[in-house]
Amino acid sequence: MTLVVGEDRGTLGPEEFVAAMNHFASGVAVVTSHASDHPVGATVAAIAPIAADPPTVMVSMATTSSTAGAVIARGSFAINVLDEDAAGVAGRFASRVPDKFEGLSWTADHLGNPLLPHRVASLSCRVLEAVASGSHWEIRAHAVEADAGGGNPLAYYRGSMAQLRTEADRAVTDALRDHVLSVRTTNGHLLDPDALAADLSTSRGTVLRALSRLRSESLVQRVDGRYSISALPEEAVDAAYAAKLVLEVGVAGQVIDTVADEQLEGLREQLQRVEAASSRGSVRELVDALNAFGEHFVGLAGSEPLMRAYRALGLPGIDRRTVSEAMLHSIDAVGGLQQILDGLERRDLATVLDALRSELRTPAHVRRETKRRCP
Repeated sequence: MTLVVGEDRGTLGPEEFVAAMNHFASGVAVVTSHASDHPVGATVAAIAPIAADPPTVMVSMATTSSTAGAVIARGSFAINVLDEDAAGVAGRFASRVPDKFEGLSWTADHLGNPLLPHRVASLSCRVLEAVASGSHWEIRAHAVEADAGGGNPLAYYRGSMAQLRTEADRAVTDALRDHVLSVRTTNGHLLDPDALAADLSTSRGTVLRALSRLRSESLVQRVDGRYSISALPEEAVDAAYAAKLVLEVGVAGQVIDTVADEQLEGLREQLQRVEAASSRGSVRELVDALNAFGEHFVGLAGSEPLMRAYRALGLPGIDRRTVSEAMLHSIDAVGGLQQILDGLERRDLATVLDALRSELRTPAHVRRETKRRCP
């Protein structure tokens, strides 16, 4: 069936169209083929599956692209879906360098078209038709062979290359962050990716991506190809607590008029736990109780994304690594929390915010007080 509609170009210009479409995230692939006696290739983000039976795909390429001309002339091509670490490959094939294949150890598919390293999947295709549409060719092709491996694909979003983070990646990163922060060490504790993968029942690649993320957070370091736990700088601790404050202030403003009595009772029970831990003088017990109170407070908002963001700060692990027995007498463990609870009960947002923003709750204050008490 063919649907015929009237032409209506409207007033939308190319710049506005591109600006809108840049918000559509896509994968990144390199289309490869042959021109006479040498391989050719170009980076492409506009690829769409048309049908699964028969397997059909559409690729959009600029009419000025020499690779597009070679694809149409040869009648076949390969689609190389790049992995998340292949931004350099994507950049090379999007450039005008004379030999884009220099230094790449590629192989050929059964149609003779190049298959690149650093790919998570590939399709070997025969051209069905090529239709000129404005500045681009719409090349429709029959996929005759496919290969898919592991790993995450490279993404393209708002004009830039990006990496995707799946829920599995996020869960592994959070678990490794907790592990790193729970190790009471100053520096140098080695991390074995294979052992961590086995412990977490995941792949080595997923662990390596998580370690790379933690490296950007200054929690781990990589020296001579080996990962180890970094010393936890005071700046990282202060930044985590600053982020905590931002989340807490937002929660306070959100729940001040809606918090229920049973929620306040739960928060009161957490405060009693803090009081008991403080009286016993156990660092680990007090740290756990304080963090349980904080998590319960954030939970008043009933937002899973907000709770996930709070837990991602890794505060329990940070406190276990940085709070010492000498600091116990410098921590305002009960007074500030009681003020928060009182403010919530009276629906007094100003009181709650004053307590949340009190300098007495900051790691910097605890460090200063500890040095004053124990010079």
